[in-house]
Amino acid sequence: MNASSLTKGADSFAHFAGYPLFIVGSLANIICIFVLNRPKMKSNNVTFYLQALAVNDIFVLDVGLMQKWLHTFDISLKQMNPALCKLLPFLDKFFLEMASWIVVAVSMERMVAVCNPIRYRNSSKCHQPLVLVTVIISIACVNAPILYYYGLDSTCHSTAPRSYIGIKRITFFLLYWAFPLLLLVTSTVIIVRKLQAETVVGSKEISTTNCERIKKKLNHRDTVYLLLFINCCFIICVSPFAICVFLITVLEPKLKGNASTQRFYTAYVICQIISYLNNAINFVPYMLTSRTFRKELKALFRIRNSRIFMLD
Repeated sequence: MNASSLTKGADSFAHFAGYPLFIVGSLANIICIFVLNRPKMKSNNVTFYLQALAVNDIFVLDVGLMQKWLHTFDISLKQMNPALCKLLPFLDKFFLEMASWIVVAVSMERMVAVCNPIRYRNSSKCHQPLVLVTVIISIACVNAPILYYYGLDSTCHSTAPRSYIGIKRITFFLLYWAFPLLLLVTSTVIIVRKLQAETVVGSKEISTTNCERIKKKLNHRDTVYLLLFINCCFIICVSPFAICVFLITVLEPKLKGNASTQRFYTAYVICQIISYLNNAINFVPYMLTSRTFRKELKALFRIRNSRIFMLD
């Protein structure tokens, strides 16, 4: 298969995979928002972050994936007006990086709950919005130069110097994958090792019976399994695309010949579409690992159905 055929195959893959991924992912995330907003789900210590993740994933699919899918029809939203030319590249990077760091926040929150269950139980959860706002501001500041460098004349393109383009790609690689991966692996290892321990981390003055009761209440196995599932999805779906971005950044000056460029383009497009699975399938780990989520989902649809019958 020649390079031209590979490029056409990559575009076809983006065309046929993008549309169902966008539709199914958006609907699944909307359902997740409704279920996670139910009272019993709100009692979970990571529900706030999971709601934020579902909202962010909708924007990832609407802003990022939709652009890639429309591009297969030779439709470029960025070229419609100067505002979209600047905003869409910025929002594309912003929402992708936000998705990674919200998953990190879920993992770190659970690690603290497992390592210090009694102190975590007695602490308030008002820090969660503060953490989210801090992440939003930090990622927005890092990607702010995109708003300056992108401009619209005949085509929407970046006027940034080549040195910044390399820095932008490396920064995206680090914030989107490398740093989150390091934190996710570290927190997961700590959580697993803590759960394997026979004693509960807590004050020695508390009786063993009370410790076991608190442990069962705080260290919900469903939440841990959900976290592990989400982390695995992140590693499997995001890693190929992130590594591809890194290789293109490093090897781009050495790429000579149209065939080599097209092969890298093919790998980039396919890995990028696969990476959007991470933003579209969170409904699956919720269903597989959380009994509470499944019960609340059934209850939600029972309520919806009963209201429809009442209207009829």
